[in-house]
Amino acid sequence: MPISKQPPLAILPAYRPVAFELYADALTSAYRIENAVVTIHKNGAPLVTVRYKVARSQVSPVDPLDTRWFFDVDIQKICQDSLAPYNIITSVFVDKSVFFADNTDMYANYFITVKYEAIDLSTGILEDSGIDQDTSETFTVFSSSRGHTESMFLEEFYDNNPTYPAKALTKSSRDITYCKTDNAFLSFIQEDPTYNITNFQVIGYDNTGSQIEIGLIEVSNTSKNSQLTINTGEEALRSTAFYIGLPFNWLNPALSYFTISAGYISTPPTGYTRLSEIFTYRFKNCQCNKRELRLHWLNLNGGVDSYTFDFSKTKSTATTSDRGQQALNWGIGSLTPHKVTAQGNFKYNSQATQKYTIESKLLNNTVATWLEDLLYSTKVYADIDGEFVPVIIENKEQATQVSKGKIRYSLEVTLSNNPIIPRV
Repeated sequence: MPISKQPPLAILPAYRPVAFELYADALTSAYRIENAVVTIHKNGAPLVTVRYKVARSQVSPVDPLDTRWFFDVDIQKICQDSLAPYNIITSVFVDKSVFFADNTDMYANYFITVKYEAIDLSTGILEDSGIDQDTSETFTVFSSSRGHTESMFLEEFYDNNPTYPAKALTKSSRDITYCKTDNAFLSFIQEDPTYNITNFQVIGYDNTGSQIEIGLIEVSNTSKNSQLTINTGEEALRSTAFYIGLPFNWLNPALSYFTISAGYISTPPTGYTRLSEIFTYRFKNCQCNKRELRLHWLNLNGGVDSYTFDFSKTKSTATTSDRGQQALNWGIGSLTPHKVTAQGNFKYNSQATQKYTIESKLLNNTVATWLEDLLYSTKVYADIDGEFVPVIIENKEQATQVSKGKIRYSLEVTLSNNPIIPRV
């Protein structure tokens, strides 16, 4: 079997090895296996073909003319380049008006096909080895990363069956406080087609913890080995249709907080089976939003995290320009030599950048460590007037753990798009 080793699990993160061991046998000393010609296929279509050189060889102890040539193939970089994030907004940032998205840009199915090239040692010509093409198994690769001390795989996120509820793609707290106008997100991987996530259950409580509302939301049934994201903001949920017979009254004045979980139902509108962990969302007073800036970012797991910096916010504008000089337009023979409005010195190539300087409230080590992803995420958006505005978190050194006391995050956040300034 020319593909001797493959990844041990069918679901893989793109930012850890997606590796194969290949081999080809040369049964005569007249040929030397030179290249493994590997074609990587994405969602059934050829994506790219790469030639890999021999990594090592092994001579048969029985027949010295029989040599086995080994190749090590890792396609993780190719998977990374063919998955989000791209230079456009990623599908995990779900608009309030949509509520739900199948994140097809964040995952894909990959397999490889392999042929080999050999050198005819008598002529020195590189030619096809004549060995039959082999095909690997198919693997679903997600645009996700794992820490050096974590499992290389994603199994903790897709045990979505009633016995082992799935974790969302986040390391945030499962108890979240936010404004009713805020965006928030939950992303899940679903692996078992027997237990597809087709519904989300929302349960509302008053300030004593008594259940006062319950509702079920239906989403499109996504396929096996896929990723989905929902917007869990109150406005997104309020604009989403719930099953008839289970209306959810978001205007109930006693509503203090709610929980949400992913699952499925066998017979609408009852028979709900929970497949995920439960998240709790509590409402806060948002009268001071002028000093707040809410950020959303693509985290290392491939989901979205959100946090509101509400201690202080300063917006500033920095400008640069060049200076030019031109002769005044003299009126020869006129009593007035030139117009007062004539411009001798002028500004051109005017550029401006805008940024926010923000600070968090004092944080404990758990929250500060969780926010670490924000510092190096390549996809960050500020929530400004209900729009996802792309921003860049400027490089800095930020404390994320301390042995005593609390931590305050202080960041400079630059808007990705500069003002459009008319030119001279």
